[in-house]
Amino acid sequence: MNDQSTPPSPNVPEPAGHGFDGISRRLDAPRRVSHGLRLKHRSGPAELAWHASRVAAALEPAFSAEARIEGLEYAISGQTSLMRIEPGRVRALVQGRAPRPYELFLRPQSWSNEQWTIVIDSMAREAAYAARLVNGELPASAPDLMTRLGLHLWPADGATDVELTCSCGSAWCKHGWAVTCHLAERVQDDPLILFSLRGLPADQLLERLRERRTLLSQGTSVAHPVPPIAHAPPQLLPAEECLADFWRPGSALAAARAVREASHLPHALLRRLGQSPMQGKFPVVGLLSSAYDAVRAAALSARDE
Repeated sequence: MNDQSTPPSPNVPEPAGHGFDGISRRLDAPRRVSHGLRLKHRSGPAELAWHASRVAAALEPAFSAEARIEGLEYAISGQTSLMRIEPGRVRALVQGRAPRPYELFLRPQSWSNEQWTIVIDSMAREAAYAARLVNGELPASAPDLMTRLGLHLWPADGATDVELTCSCGSAWCKHGWAVTCHLAERVQDDPLILFSLRGLPADQLLERLRERRTLLSQGTSVAHPVPPIAHAPPQLLPAEECLADFWRPGSALAAARAVREASHLPHALLRRLGQSPMQGKFPVVGLLSSAYDAVRAAALSARDE
């Protein structure tokens, strides 16, 4: 009688120390995840750009060295099966040794409506913010601006303004550090996530920023003022009486040069059209604005000469 081993049924618990595929695994190793999120930068967040590495650097003191080492291994091996970034929070599922994945929430402190109004008003006063944010970039002066406003765009040092909860029962665990590593990589690709974590989605931020810049650009300025209508046109002399000085400039020409130019709203047509649907490395609106400014400057220079 030949003894033939039969593969375990899917409904039978996995034998301790062995996987269903016949390959032995460590008893302390997490269960494998199919198509999990794998960290692109295997050395961790430290090698990311400044705006992304700063996310992990701010949260790092809250984790123990052991949690960071094991969490980085989790992130590299793809143990995170789900990560959703929503306004005001990050929700993730991380598979450990337990049969079910652990559910984790990372909640930075959201800004109030009054604080958002101050932030948007401050950014709208600087053209570089609107141009870079529309292009998906974070201005290098953002840290200084937030410091002046008394706010934290990134987590505060030591994660004093961030709440992290995990169903494993430990707040700052290896599952949390794995999600932190993934979050830093996402911020590198999309810096506007930093604003979303403070409670305002990126699309709403850009919309409010454009509206505020439009309001700040209005006031006494007029876009393309309408010339006045002459209700009482002057009486001109007959041409035959002006032959002696017809080709000589009169005093009116000098007076015309002294007339103060009317203020106007720059790039009124571009503002009316809004953001271009064309995608590229540089925003089309910004390129056209630069071209218009260059043409206008050349025309003014030629006129003055």
